[in-house]
Amino acid sequence: MSEKINRDVWKGANFWMEEIKKAGVHDKLPHFNDVITGNNAPSGYGEPMVTDVLLDESLCDIYHTDHNGKTSGHRIYIHKKERING
Repeated sequence: MSEKINRDVWKGANFWMEEIKKAGVHDKLPHFNDVITGNNAPSGYGEPMVTDVLLDESLCDIYHTDHNGKTSGHRIYIHKKERING
C-alpha cells in the first residue's frame, strides 16, 4: 500500500464520525464505534447501508458489520470510491 493511500484513508474514527455527521447520514446507521476505510469495496459486509455520500471530498458508500441483524463489532467500513476535489 502506498504512502498516499495511507494518508488518504487512515484518519481515525473521530475524524470519520464528524464527516458522517456533517453529511447528515449518522442517523441512518446503527450504532458503531469503530471505522475502517479503504479504496475497495469490502467482502462479507453485505450491501451498503448508505450510498454515494460525500465524505472528506470523496464519494463514498458506508457498510456496517451488523447488516444481518446480529450484534458484532459495531464497525462500519467506508468505501472511498471517487475523489471529488483535489
